[in-house]
This record gives sequence, structure tokens and C-alpha cells, in this order.
Amino acid sequence: MNSSYTVANNKLAIKKRRWILQLYQEFDHICYLYGLKLRRPTIDLSTASSYWGSYDHLSRQITLNVKLIELHPWQCVIEILKHEISHQIVFEHFQVNDSGHGEDFQKACDLIGISHWARRASGSISESLEVADEALQHPYAEKVKKLLKLAQSNSNEQEALLAMQRARAICLKYGLDPQTLDESSSQGLILHFDIIYTTRKRLERYHAVIGSLLQEHFLVDVVFSSSYHAEDFTTYKTIEIFGSHENVRIAVYVYHFILNQLPLLWQVYQQSRNVEKKHRTAYYMGILKGFESKLGDRHEVSLQNANEASQSVNSKVLSEAVKRHLAVYRKKLDDYLRKRHPKLHSRRWSHSGYDLAHYQNGVRRGKELNLHAPLASQSKKPSPRPLLSP
Repeated sequence: MNSSYTVANNKLAIKKRRWILQLYQEFDHICYLYGLKLRRPTIDLSTASSYWGSYDHLSRQITLNVKLIELHPWQCVIEILKHEISHQIVFEHFQVNDSGHGEDFQKACDLIGISHWARRASGSISESLEVADEALQHPYAEKVKKLLKLAQSNSNEQEALLAMQRARAICLKYGLDPQTLDESSSQGLILHFDIIYTTRKRLERYHAVIGSLLQEHFLVDVVFSSSYHAEDFTTYKTIEIFGSHENVRIAVYVYHFILNQLPLLWQVYQQSRNVEKKHRTAYYMGILKGFESKLGDRHEVSLQNANEASQSVNSKVLSEAVKRHLAVYRKKLDDYLRKRHPKLHSRRWSHSGYDLAHYQNGVRRGKELNLHAPLASQSKKPSPRPLLSP
């Protein structure tokens, strides 16, 4: 019994050492991203603490709870680490002797872009995430759910796609009452992001194309980043999707829908034509091009159907109001994105070297791809991807 207890302790000690080393790297990276000149604190992990984290300004020590790492995704660990760094900012950067969560602490949180749920003094992380998720519900959420459900149940491809496009067009208005479409009503717009975790150390070109498709047609911004995985001490690629709550939900669903469809369609194509595996990327890229073209062809129709939800408002006035809100939305989204990722840079992806015949076959198949299954109507089951509100 003592032997097994010793082995377990040794394993935990090894994990703690590796996690602490990673946390030091995360601290340095946060300081680099936000231009902070903070003295490196001592970082420790505790199994006895009743808090997720703490900061002692006298010893300059940040302590995190081991359970935080064992029970939650690394993004949650980063948010709690940033919470404690905010306390350090108050003492060292602002030179204010205050360990509370008042105005100076909130300014520090704003400085390094901490999610609102992580600014609380205490509480359950899961409950905080659920509260944040519920707080982001929009007045038109139910209508979007019904339209998406219609898209799922409708066997007619044109009607199903039209329902999906109508849902997307309503999301264009950000769930705001058409009769109160003025610039002041956009001031309280809540932005949001979701993280799609992968087990890849590099992403393929088609991932970037899916990201571009989501940005172009679903009013979100997409960032390709990376996140540490505490179980195997490895960093994997992530896809972060930013936007309004409903836009993010739909975009995340569409991402998974496309990613699941690509290998299925390729398998059918490869077996029916005995195609070599080296042509898979060409076929994938063609499918994405065809599907994007299909979305684009329906764009004007979807906007017209969105106006049906606002019969009491002149369509021209509504169109101008939507444009104003779109401009406000884009500005807020850009500011929010820069706060979360202050040192973003673009990457060029090569699109050369495809076999034209397989690419064109993919385009034709992509135009036939029908978007089914609503995200909004899925049951709320536990997910490893935290929904973090700003």
C-alpha cells in the first residue's frame, strides 16, 4: 500500500515539475504579448489549496491548484494564471497596495484581456462558464434554433439551405430588435469566443480554407493558435472562433460539419474511381470551393428573408441600420480580437500544385453539399471546449 502511494506521489511530482515549467513559459509569453515588464514570480502548484489560484505579493509567488489543471482545459488554467498576474500588475505596475478585486484589479484584467468569468474572487469554474454562456443568449436565438431545426428535418435541399441561410441572415442583425436599430443599441454587444482543440501539431491547407469560409460567410474571425495539453505535456494546434454568441455557435458547428464530411466524401470518390491518395487535397479544396460558391449564391436570398422578421420596418431603413451595426460589430470584434491576440500576423498559404480534374470534381460535389443538423438544438452536454465570454 505504501509502495503504490509512493509511486502515485512520484508520478504527481513529475507532472507538477513539467506543468510548472510550462506555466513559467506561459508567464513569459503573456508578458511578451502585452509588453509587461514584471519580475518573474515563483510559481507553485498546491494540492491543499481551496482556491483555484492565489498571489502573495510579499513573496511574489503565484500558486495554482493542481485540480485546476487536472479538471479543466489549459485555456482555463491560462485565465486563472492571468487573474493572478493581474494582482501582480496592481502591486508592481500600478504600484497600488491592494490585493482585492476592485477598480485597479479590473483595469489590470482589461490590460491583459481576461475573460469576465475569470475575474471573480472565487467560485466554480464550470458554473461560471455556464452563467457566462446563459448571459450571452440573444432575443432571436429561438428563431435561429427553429430555422436550424427546419434545415435538419427538411429533405428538400433547396429549402433546407434556405432555412440555414435565413438563420445566418438573422444572426447578421446580432439578435437586436429591428425597431430599435440605432447605433446606441450596439454599445452593449457582448462578444465571445470558442476554442476547437485538435491533436495536430500542424494544420493542413484545407483548415485555413475552412477558416476563411467561416470568416466570409458567418461573421466571425478565426485565429489559428496552439494550446498545451497537460495530460501528455504536448502543445497542439487550436482554432479559435470569435464573434457574437450565435455566430460563433453556428460557425463552430459548420467547422465540424465540413471537417467530418471531407473524409467521407473523399472515401466515396476514391473507391468509386480508384484515385490515389496524393489527390485528396485537390479534391478537398474543390469541395470547399464548391460549398463556398453555394453559400455565396444564396447570400442575397438570405438577406431578403431576414427582412421578413421585421415587417414593421421599411426594408431600406433596415438595410442601412444593418450596415451601421455591421460596421460597429466589425470594429468591436477587431478590438476584442486584438486584446486577446495583440501580436497577430497573417500567413500566406500556397494553393498551387492541385490536379485540376480532381479539383473540379470536388467543386461539383461541394455545390451539392447540404448543410444539416442544427448546433443550436443540440442538448447541452459537457464539452472540453470552454465558452469564454470577454
